[in-house]
Amino acid sequence: MLSGEIVMPRVGAWLADLALDAAPPAGACTISVADGAVTFRGTVVRGNSFRERHSVLVVGGAGGLSGYLVHYQHRAAPLETPLKAILRDAGEALSESSDGATLRRRLTSWDRRAGTAGDALTALLDDAGASWRVLDDGTVWVGAETWPAATVVLQTTGDGGSQDSVEVATDLPVLRPGVTVGGRKVSTAIHRFEPSRVRTRLLFERTGMDRLRGAFFGLARQALAAVDYHPSYAATVVQQQGNGDLEVRVDDERFRRTEGGTGIAGAKVWPGVPGISYALKKGTRVLVGFLDGLGKTPIVTGWHSETPERVSLEADRINLGDGATRGVARLNDTVAAGTLTAVAVPPNGVTITYTPPSGAPVVIALVGTGLTVTPASGAIAGNISSASSKSFAE
Repeated sequence: MLSGEIVMPRVGAWLADLALDAAPPAGACTISVADGAVTFRGTVVRGNSFRERHSVLVVGGAGGLSGYLVHYQHRAAPLETPLKAILRDAGEALSESSDGATLRRRLTSWDRRAGTAGDALTALLDDAGASWRVLDDGTVWVGAETWPAATVVLQTTGDGGSQDSVEVATDLPVLRPGVTVGGRKVSTAIHRFEPSRVRTRLLFERTGMDRLRGAFFGLARQALAAVDYHPSYAATVVQQQGNGDLEVRVDDERFRRTEGGTGIAGAKVWPGVPGISYALKKGTRVLVGFLDGLGKTPIVTGWHSETPERVSLEADRINLGDGATRGVARLNDTVAAGTLTAVAVPPNGVTITYTPPSGAPVVIALVGTGLTVTPASGAIAGNISSASSKSFAE
């Protein structure tokens, strides 16, 4: 090796770009520094020779982290199960120094989206609040960052100032990400090899995301800012306004006017069924989206299992059953109960005739001074005479 550098990020696989004095190797390889005092085990990604100039690109590990994996679903398992499945399918190995608490963390369910093995590892461990990276020996370490202080004696040769970086000289390239130097968290270590010396540049954390990912995410977010308005976001109802619009507090801080604020007011309710409207209680969990992907048109498209305060259905005709033809009765609708007719029968009697809405009339005779009643009892029937003109049942 004539010269080159090894970039070691806090999350991901290290990458070595080296100039050689002979044709580059292929497959698995070992980079040895100072007669084996420090070694890196990786896999050749690309080698090139042109007019006696030779170069090689080496990635840490077995080279399988950029490989494509199919979708897979895990349920009720420790994190170690989907993690080992990713590494097995990628042909990589788990480091024995990985954090046991992270590996034992229970998952209710986890879906591995189709994509690269590296992306799957990042998604799995981001959900768990943990990290992964390829170590010197080519194995994959996972765990929560503890940020121990570096124990290496350093000689600072340059300060990046506003770039949050520093260049140091050491006898060997032994500084790694995930430690602190001078109270600052090392996010990326870049070891540069020159014919007569080794120099290391340390990039420090800025936003809680490793520097290389953070730089990429920053550029991607600028280019794809509008994409933020295409997913749905979990939110909580603060209040429902008189016109039915909702004021909601979105879980994602990007959609709050102020830290801890409510965030979005005037969200229209789109329940997905024409004619239905809802009165939702304060505290109801809802899904908030944006019509046509525009931030100016927030809509609520669904909610969790909380019972709404009121549900209304409005349509020209509402049928309760395919063959519904009879109007639905409502509180205080009128009922036709028939008619009563009383006729005096001299000298001291009365005949009362009850005519129901349907069926034969019933005659009740009251005769004599003792008022003997015949018959003594009878049923009174009634038919609903007014009902809804919109709602019908079978």
